[in-house]
Amino acid sequence: MMNVPPLQTTPQSPEEAEQFCADVMAKLDAFESILAQETAHVAAARLGESFALTDKKGEAAGAYLQAVEAMKRQIGPLKKLAPELLFRLKERHEALKSALQHNMRTLATVKAVSEKLLRDVTADTLKGKALDTYGSGAQMTPVRRESMTAPLHLSKRF
Repeated sequence: MMNVPPLQTTPQSPEEAEQFCADVMAKLDAFESILAQETAHVAAARLGESFALTDKKGEAAGAYLQAVEAMKRQIGPLKKLAPELLFRLKERHEALKSALQHNMRTLATVKAVSEKLLRDVTADTLKGKALDTYGSGAQMTPVRRESMTAPLHLSKRF
């Protein structure tokens, strides 16, 4: 078998097509593995570990997308030389889509929970800061939060 850069050259034999598909599958596996790690970290509230995977995830996603583009360019020869491998790659790609959807749901849940926590903390912080004022008929009425303005912060450096 010739030593051909698998994703750069058109496969000419079943062995080269198999190597080409194996390289695409390896890139898919690497991306899916990092995605699963990130999902597990986020679900377990280990955000630091999740953030540490950001660069690796981006690189793996980019490598996989490049491999998919190379595969699209070579689809004709691959269909002739390795149709069963293309079918397996399509199945694995569908599984990756499912893993991506799970990852996105996990991230969306964490985002929604963190936003709710921030809103609750803000509401609790502002709860005791409502001013009482005299309204009509000398009745004490609390000032509505919407009418309160945030304090200004002035810098004395400038």
